[in-house]
Amino acid sequence: MSLAIFLKNVTIQRKLSKAEKETELSSALFREAVLAVQDG
Repeated sequence: MSLAIFLKNVTIQRKLSKAEKETELSSALFREAVLAVQDG
């Protein structure tokens, strides 16, 4: 495997993991909001 392809794959994986973290964060905030509405 060439270095360029390897670096490209690493960059893509980093972007994906960042997107997954942001999705987890937003879904956690969404759950908290739903619980707050149910309590309120």
